[in-house]
Amino acid sequence: MADPGDVAWMLTASALVLVLLLIPGLGLRVAIGKEDLGLDITLHGERGYVADGAD
Repeated sequence: MADPGDVAWMLTASALVLVLLLIPGLGLRVAIGKEDLGLDITLHGERGYVADGAD
């Protein structure tokens, strides 16, 4: 069985992450359109994987 201190730490950290994700305008999420296009193109300007048949 898990140590109660470990369980408390896990629940506290998870709750903190959830609260941070719910704050509007914090910038932890990308726009849905950018995510659909691919983050490597929209954020970095290059493709992460190139399917040119060289491999």
